[in-house]
Amino acid sequence: MEIRNRERDAIPFTTKDGSTIREYLHTDVQSLAEASLEPGQATQRHYHARSEEIYLIVEGAGELEIDGETRAVGPATRSSSGREANTSSRRGRVACVSCAAASRPTPTTTRTSRSLERVSESPISFARGAPAPELIPSAELAECAYAAAQRDGSRIFAYGPGGGYAPLREWVAERHGVAPGRVVLTVGGLQGFVFYAAEQLARKPGRVLVEAPSYDRPLKVLAREGVEIVALGMDEEGLDPDALDGELRGRSDPPSFLYTIPTFQNPSGRTLSAERRDRLVEVVREHGLAVLEDDPYGLVRFEGDAPASLRELEGGEFVTYTSSFSKTVAPGVRTGYFVLPESDAASFEERAVSTYISPPFLPQAIVAEFVARGRFEPNLAHVQAELRARRDAMLEALAAHAPDGSSWSRPDGGYFVWFEHPRANTTDLASAAEREGVSFIAGPGFFTPGSAQGISTARFAYSYETPERIGDGVERLMRLLG
Repeated sequence: MEIRNRERDAIPFTTKDGSTIREYLHTDVQSLAEASLEPGQATQRHYHARSEEIYLIVEGAGELEIDGETRAVGPATRSSSGREANTSSRRGRVACVSCAAASRPTPTTTRTSRSLERVSESPISFARGAPAPELIPSAELAECAYAAAQRDGSRIFAYGPGGGYAPLREWVAERHGVAPGRVVLTVGGLQGFVFYAAEQLARKPGRVLVEAPSYDRPLKVLAREGVEIVALGMDEEGLDPDALDGELRGRSDPPSFLYTIPTFQNPSGRTLSAERRDRLVEVVREHGLAVLEDDPYGLVRFEGDAPASLRELEGGEFVTYTSSFSKTVAPGVRTGYFVLPESDAASFEERAVSTYISPPFLPQAIVAEFVARGRFEPNLAHVQAELRARRDAMLEALAAHAPDGSSWSRPDGGYFVWFEHPRANTTDLASAAEREGVSFIAGPGFFTPGSAQGISTARFAYSYETPERIGDGVERLMRLLG
């Protein structure tokens, strides 16, 4: 971006990278105006949460030329909060330019004595359990969409089998060593959970067993239906199989099913150890317990060897396995899948048909084309490398800035770090953090409603932000904790 004053002298405007200005200076326009700063001076870096404007304090020009367009520079302007910033007593005047203009590259300069920059960015999000946009292979997926539409024509825009796009079902079935008829593609993993829960509760009414903490969306689905939810304890090695066995022996009425995320769990990032997997399968077989093994993160592994899935260990009689392509390809394709016991596959598919008649075949065909082109594994390797750097940035920042008494998980993959501080109220912390431009999910939402658990815990997702912003966000959060 080129900025010139009335005399056509260039006004320096420093950028941190070639696309977005990330670095700007402390506090809002109101306090800049009240401060005893000369134009070009500043005290510290600061990221504001919600402003979409760039402010410059420049020496006394009454107007500026910004990329060839003349704009007035008044002695007063409005900050992002709507307050007027009075600079009439100052030599400097305040100019406001749009973030869109600032997105164009400009050379870095050291002539800071002529300008003071303030750029307000979007909040740093540790709340979103989603891949960063730059990790989504959008151009390749667009090519796959075109190729699939050209090849299959009207077939992928018409009604079809409720189990989903046949080539993708066959690929999933081959990976898991089952017949294609035991694979049902769903519109995302959560839709499949709704189907599974409805089928199991209709077949065998009763309470549902979950981990504590557990993924909040299924908890909300179950609570909305009035289902009794029983949370089982877990630690750094994952779900405690003895707690499961004790629950099953302690009540005469059998539960409907167990819902578990044994690998890189959401929200804790923990992985069920190999020994506990073996023990859990023993308990499942002994009690004939139906299990839904949710594994959307298992392939997003940074280090170590992958343990066998519960379905592999058990054989697929009691354990239903589910995953999706949201974390390995793109969440927007909304393609999940279920590998079901042979006895359950037909009724599960029928429930899908009765819900939406036919799934959307185009996104499933896009994934199938992506796989057929040999892009799945290279893309997964890219995602693993990028997310490993982000995980490392979060763990390093926590080690550097977390106050005494804090603890956190150290996942070998996935999206999340589980944080705990014994004196924290993370619900209050989340509100304070939002004012500092950082968001995360407080722990209580991952426990059964009304349990009063998790008040000192929080889920930090490292999947969405860059390592630099992760480090900055963690430092701000830890500063709030003192």
